[in-house]
Amino acid sequence: MACRRPNLLFVSDMQQQKAAARLVLPAGQRRRKASQHALPRTKAHKPMTLPLEDSAPKDFDFIIGDWTVRHRRLNERLCGCTEWTDFSGRSSTRKTLGGFGNLEDNILEFPEGTFRAAAMRSYCKKTKTWSIW
Repeated sequence: MACRRPNLLFVSDMQQQKAAARLVLPAGQRRRKASQHALPRTKAHKPMTLPLEDSAPKDFDFIIGDWTVRHRRLNERLCGCTEWTDFSGRSSTRKTLGGFGNLEDNILEFPEGTFRAAAMRSYCKKTKTWSIW
């Protein structure tokens, strides 16, 4: 079976800002300030926690939570390169799908700039394998 590499999408903060500036609104509508979209603040916000299934796999329990991380990136792939670049980042991972999946949100501090990345994993009971996107 061939090795499958996940397709990762990195979007810089600047790219996100440019994309937001290009949004076209219907005639007569004005862009709202972020504060106009916010829910009213009452008590401290608690994230909604849905129940986990007892039969859910525990393979990625070690990564659940909020982390400050160090990454290594190979400078060039598939050409015999042995040089690596180290960089820092932050990661936040939560269980989903009753424990049969998880969602990872990352901030990557590459030397050329800050990028955001996300990874989603899901577990298949039938094949007993994980998939990552």
